[in-house]
Amino acid sequence: SIVTLSSALPNIYSIYDQRKIYPNLYLFVTAQASSGKGRLNLCRLLAEPIHKELRNKSEEEQMHYKQELGVYSNSKSKADIPKPQQPPMKMLFIPANNSSTGMFQILNDNNGQGIIFETEGDTMTQSFQSDYGNYSDGFRKAFHHESISYNRRKDREYVEIESPRLSAVLSGTPAQIYRLIPNVEDGLFSRFIFYCLNSNTEWKNVFEGNDNVALDQRFTDLGNEFFKFYKKLENEHQEMQFKFTEDQQEQFNFYFSQQNTRFLYLNGIEYLASIRRLGLIAFRIAMILSVFRMMETGI
Repeated sequence: SIVTLSSALPNIYSIYDQRKIYPNLYLFVTAQASSGKGRLNLCRLLAEPIHKELRNKSEEEQMHYKQELGVYSNSKSKADIPKPQQPPMKMLFIPANNSSTGMFQILNDNNGQGIIFETEGDTMTQSFQSDYGNYSDGFRKAFHHESISYNRRKDREYVEIESPRLSAVLSGTPAQIYRLIPNVEDGLFSRFIFYCLNSNTEWKNVFEGNDNVALDQRFTDLGNEFFKFYKKLENEHQEMQFKFTEDQQEQFNFYFSQQNTRFLYLNGIEYLASIRRLGLIAFRIAMILSVFRMMETGI
């Protein structure tokens, strides 16, 4: 839920290591088959109202564009009428099954914001392994909001996405992680949070709690509640900055300095990238939880 909603917190930022950052996170939930990770789809419902609003606006703009294009095509004097421009394809949930150019174009159409939400990690792996679908480099850059550039072949146009804000929620078996991230030297490894579910070998009572509100409805209601808060954030006239207090800064630096030294001596320099990026991840989680508190205390 935290990672899903990290993609939908407009006008929130912070400064970390002298660089401007946003709340976006990457998560991979892993477990053996039939371990319950399918419930991850419930989290998608939390941001579904935002996605639907963007899709409805996009469809309206697309319909208007087709009408203008029809007028332009039927005009005898095209010099007097400017050719209409195709509107951007708006969405929050970006499909992982995509070419690299298609992925970056959708991200650009959405002002560099979005989330990849896939319950089968192999979907992204297949894209990475295809001839035109390896957008792993852009995926790594987006974690740090570094500019992504690509060439749009159709119009021979150079496009640059400045400060992308991409989140990702993936799930799959442990073997699917290895196919997506073959080794720890791959930069994707240290950018992800990994959540491991233990398999329960006992049969579960599938009727327990069925007399209550279904989880689908519960998460839908929560999504509608969050949507109202999202609109308030979106309508803010200026960005809001998250900061640690001086005491929190000292505790944060003390803890991660200890972990940095510990893992350096126990496991070697290869672990430092993960420790340092876990510091950034922990800071982003603190930012997100503080923003959620504003739902109760007000903006």
